[in-house]
Amino acid sequence: MGKGTIYKGKEGKQIITDHYEDYVKSFKFDVERMYVETSYGKTHVLIAGPKEGKPIFLFQGGNCINPMTLTWFIPLVEKYRIYAPDTIGHPGYSDENRISAKDIALLYG
Repeated sequence: MGKGTIYKGKEGKQIITDHYEDYVKSFKFDVERMYVETSYGKTHVLIAGPKEGKPIFLFQGGNCINPMTLTWFIPLVEKYRIYAPDTIGHPGYSDENRISAKDIALLYG
């Protein structure tokens, strides 16, 4: 598993996180945040919808920021409890470790 950053510089990371926060602020519903420790690193999760709602997990599209993906499912927020983790190694607040398919082979090989 590679370590380091997915960004070419601090300025690029700041631009992405600014866009991320702008999306979150634009929502007309409450968004909770939490971090979950995994074997690949710390994962940031956005959570929305009623606590008693049936859970739905949304996974962000390739290299787009998670709140953008969440906007596509806004109609579900009133009824369902949505968990939207930032993928590790992609833009967002999860660890920036690059994960390779070879890493998975090491676990099972």
